[in-house]
Amino acid sequence: MTIVATLRYTRRACGFLLAAGGCLAVLAGIGGFGGLVENGKRFRVVLADKRELSAILVGEDALSDIAVLKIRDVPDAGFPFAHFAGENKLQAGDVVMAMGAPWGMAHSVSQGVVNNPERLLLSLFQDEADYEQQLGQNQPTARFYAWIQHDASISPGNSGGPLVSMDGEIVGINTRGNSSGGDMAFAIPAPVAATRCSWRKPSSP
Repeated sequence: MTIVATLRYTRRACGFLLAAGGCLAVLAGIGGFGGLVENGKRFRVVLADKRELSAILVGEDALSDIAVLKIRDVPDAGFPFAHFAGENKLQAGDVVMAMGAPWGMAHSVSQGVVNNPERLLLSLFQDEADYEQQLGQNQPTARFYAWIQHDASISPGNSGGPLVSMDGEIVGINTRGNSSGGDMAFAIPAPVAATRCSWRKPSSP
Protein backbone atom coordinates (compact mmCIF):
# COMPACT_ATOMS: atom_id res chain seq x y z
CA MET A 1 0.00 0.00 0.00
CA THR A 2 0.97 3.62 -0.41
CA ILE A 3 0.82 6.17 2.40
CA VAL A 4 0.28 9.78 1.35
CA ALA A 5 1.20 12.40 3.95
CA THR A 6 0.25 16.03 3.51
CA LEU A 7 2.93 18.26 5.01
CA ARG A 8 3.83 21.57 3.45
CA TYR A 9 3.89 19.43 0.35
CA THR A 10 2.71 15.87 -0.36
CA ARG A 11 5.02 12.96 0.38
CA ARG A 12 4.50 9.28 -0.40
CA ALA A 13 5.93 6.14 1.16
CA CYS A 14 4.89 2.59 1.98
CA GLY A 15 3.37 0.75 4.88
CA PHE A 16 1.45 -2.44 5.59
CA LEU A 17 -1.55 -3.49 7.64
CA LEU A 18 -0.90 -5.03 11.05
CA ALA A 19 -4.46 -5.84 12.13
CA ALA A 20 -7.94 -6.32 10.71
CA GLY A 21 -8.97 -3.15 12.53
CA GLY A 22 -6.91 -0.97 10.20
CA CYS A 23 -3.63 -0.40 12.07
CA LEU A 24 -0.59 -0.10 9.85
CA ALA A 25 3.14 0.33 10.26
CA VAL A 26 5.08 3.13 8.57
CA LEU A 27 8.38 4.91 9.10
CA ALA A 28 8.22 8.06 11.17
CA GLY A 29 10.74 10.17 9.33
CA ILE A 30 14.43 9.34 9.19
CA GLY A 31 13.95 6.49 6.79
CA GLY A 32 12.81 8.74 3.98
CA PHE A 33 9.26 9.84 4.82
CA GLY A 34 10.28 13.49 5.20
CA GLY A 35 9.12 14.07 8.78
CA LEU A 36 5.86 12.12 8.73
CA VAL A 37 5.13 12.33 12.43
CA GLU A 38 6.57 15.74 13.19
CA ASN A 39 5.10 17.59 10.22
CA GLY A 40 2.27 15.47 8.85
CA LYS A 41 -1.16 17.10 8.94
CA ARG A 42 -3.29 14.56 7.08
CA PHE A 43 -2.68 10.94 6.15
CA ARG A 44 -4.25 9.01 3.32
CA VAL A 45 -3.86 5.28 2.70
CA VAL A 46 -4.09 3.90 -0.83
CA LEU A 47 -4.76 0.16 -0.72
CA ALA A 48 -3.83 -2.40 -3.36
CA ASP A 49 -7.44 -2.40 -4.60
CA LYS A 50 -7.10 1.39 -5.12
CA ARG A 51 -9.39 2.38 -2.24
CA GLU A 52 -8.22 5.65 -0.67
CA LEU A 53 -8.92 5.96 3.05
CA SER A 54 -8.17 8.59 5.67
CA ALA A 55 -5.92 7.61 8.59
CA ILE A 56 -4.82 9.08 11.91
CA LEU A 57 -1.53 8.84 13.77
CA VAL A 58 -1.69 6.48 16.75
CA GLY A 59 1.88 6.74 18.00
CA GLU A 60 5.59 6.56 17.23
CA ASP A 61 8.80 5.16 18.60
CA ALA A 62 11.59 7.68 18.13
CA LEU A 63 14.45 5.23 18.67
CA SER A 64 13.36 2.82 15.94
CA ASP A 65 11.76 5.38 13.57
CA ILE A 66 8.53 3.34 13.48
CA ALA A 67 5.07 4.87 13.64
CA VAL A 68 1.59 3.34 13.69
CA LEU A 69 -1.36 4.80 11.79
CA LYS A 70 -4.99 3.69 11.94
CA ILE A 71 -7.53 3.86 9.13
CA ARG A 72 -10.56 5.87 10.23
CA ASP A 73 -13.39 4.01 8.50
CA VAL A 74 -12.97 0.26 8.81
CA PRO A 75 -15.42 -2.05 6.98
CA ASP A 76 -17.33 -4.62 9.04
CA ALA A 77 -15.25 -7.43 7.60
CA GLY A 78 -12.02 -5.64 8.50
CA PHE A 79 -8.88 -5.81 6.38
CA PRO A 80 -6.56 -8.66 5.47
CA PHE A 81 -3.29 -8.09 7.27
CA ALA A 82 0.29 -9.31 7.41
CA HIS A 83 2.12 -11.18 10.17
CA PHE A 84 5.57 -10.47 11.57
CA ALA A 85 7.96 -13.38 11.88
CA GLY A 86 8.17 -14.36 15.54
CA GLU A 87 11.96 -14.32 15.64
CA ASN A 88 14.84 -13.48 13.38
CA LYS A 89 15.90 -16.83 11.92
CA LEU A 90 17.42 -15.32 8.79
CA GLN A 91 20.78 -16.51 7.60
CA ALA A 92 23.11 -15.15 4.97
CA GLY A 93 21.94 -16.38 1.58
CA ASP A 94 18.23 -16.63 2.45
CA VAL A 95 16.00 -15.29 -0.35
CA VAL A 96 13.83 -12.28 0.53
CA MET A 97 11.48 -9.93 -1.33
CA ALA A 98 11.22 -6.17 -0.86
CA MET A 99 7.74 -4.83 -1.55
CA GLY A 100 6.77 -1.21 -2.03
CA ALA A 101 6.36 1.68 -4.42
CA PRO A 102 9.80 2.80 -5.65
CA TRP A 103 9.56 6.24 -7.28
CA GLY A 104 5.79 6.03 -6.81
CA MET A 105 5.38 2.84 -8.88
CA ALA A 106 2.96 0.88 -6.71
CA HIS A 107 2.81 -2.90 -6.30
CA SER A 108 6.51 -3.40 -7.03
CA VAL A 109 8.54 -6.36 -5.83
CA SER A 110 12.29 -6.91 -5.97
CA GLN A 111 14.09 -10.07 -4.92
CA GLY A 112 17.48 -10.58 -3.34
CA VAL A 113 19.29 -12.46 -0.62
CA VAL A 114 20.20 -11.67 2.96
CA ASN A 115 23.83 -10.53 3.13
CA ASN A 116 24.03 -10.21 6.92
CA PRO A 117 21.06 -10.71 9.29
CA GLU A 118 22.59 -8.57 12.09
CA ARG A 119 24.54 -5.72 10.56
CA LEU A 120 25.65 -2.92 12.90
CA LEU A 121 25.87 0.45 11.16
CA LEU A 122 27.35 2.81 13.73
CA SER A 123 30.47 3.19 11.58
CA LEU A 124 28.39 4.98 8.94
CA PHE A 125 27.83 7.94 11.22
CA GLN A 126 30.27 10.69 12.07
CA ASP A 127 31.87 11.07 15.48
CA GLU A 128 29.42 9.75 18.08
CA ALA A 129 29.62 12.74 20.44
CA ASP A 130 29.11 15.27 17.65
CA TYR A 131 26.19 13.30 16.26
CA GLU A 132 24.39 13.02 19.59
CA GLN A 133 24.65 16.79 20.17
CA GLN A 134 22.88 17.44 16.86
CA LEU A 135 19.82 15.41 17.82
CA GLY A 136 16.71 17.14 19.09
CA GLN A 137 14.65 15.78 21.95
CA ASN A 138 12.94 12.50 20.92
CA GLN A 139 14.27 12.87 17.39
CA PRO A 140 14.16 9.57 15.47
CA THR A 141 17.58 7.96 15.16
CA ALA A 142 16.90 4.38 14.00
CA ARG A 143 20.30 3.31 15.34
CA PHE A 144 19.72 0.99 18.23
CA TYR A 145 19.43 -2.48 16.73
CA ALA A 146 21.21 -4.76 14.29
CA TRP A 147 19.86 -4.25 10.78
CA ILE A 148 19.08 -6.89 8.18
CA GLN A 149 21.42 -6.20 5.27
CA HIS A 150 20.11 -7.54 1.95
CA ASP A 151 20.53 -6.90 -1.76
CA ALA A 152 16.91 -6.67 -2.93
CA SER A 153 16.76 -3.31 -4.69
CA ILE A 154 15.32 -0.42 -2.65
CA SER A 155 14.71 3.07 -4.03
CA PRO A 156 12.95 6.19 -2.70
CA GLY A 157 9.34 5.20 -2.10
CA ASN A 158 10.20 1.77 -0.70
CA SER A 159 10.67 3.13 2.84
CA GLY A 160 8.26 1.42 5.22
CA GLY A 161 7.51 -1.44 2.87
CA PRO A 162 7.82 -5.02 4.12
CA LEU A 163 10.76 -7.34 3.63
CA VAL A 164 9.15 -10.75 3.14
CA SER A 165 10.54 -14.27 3.42
CA MET A 166 9.70 -17.05 0.99
CA ASP A 167 7.35 -18.38 3.68
CA GLY A 168 5.24 -15.23 3.36
CA GLU A 169 6.19 -13.75 6.73
CA ILE A 170 7.33 -10.18 7.24
CA VAL A 171 10.92 -10.45 8.39
CA GLY A 172 11.68 -6.72 8.36
CA ILE A 173 10.66 -3.17 7.45
CA ASN A 174 12.72 -1.71 4.62
CA THR A 175 14.24 1.62 5.47
CA ARG A 176 17.64 2.36 3.94
CA GLY A 177 18.93 1.87 0.43
CA ASN A 178 20.59 3.69 -2.45
CA SER A 179 18.81 6.64 -4.06
CA SER A 180 19.29 4.98 -7.45
CA GLY A 181 18.52 1.44 -6.31
CA GLY A 182 21.51 -0.87 -6.13
CA ASP A 183 22.61 -3.96 -4.29
CA MET A 184 22.83 -2.80 -0.66
CA ALA A 185 19.76 -2.20 1.48
CA PHE A 186 18.78 -2.44 5.13
CA ALA A 187 15.65 -3.37 7.06
CA ILE A 188 14.47 -3.17 10.66
CA PRO A 189 14.22 -6.76 11.96
CA ALA A 190 10.70 -8.10 12.51
CA PRO A 191 11.07 -8.79 16.27
CA VAL A 192 12.13 -5.16 16.86
CA ALA A 193 9.35 -3.80 14.66
CA ALA A 194 6.68 -6.03 16.21
CA THR A 195 7.59 -4.94 19.73
CA ARG A 196 7.55 -1.24 18.83
CA CYS A 197 4.24 -1.55 17.01
CA SER A 198 2.57 -3.52 19.80
CA TRP A 199 3.26 -0.67 22.25
CA ARG A 200 1.45 1.78 20.02
CA LYS A 201 -1.32 -0.31 18.52
CA PRO A 202 -4.82 0.10 19.99
CA SER A 203 -6.05 -2.96 21.87
CA SER A 204 -8.90 -3.48 19.41
CA PRO A 205 -8.35 -6.09 16.64
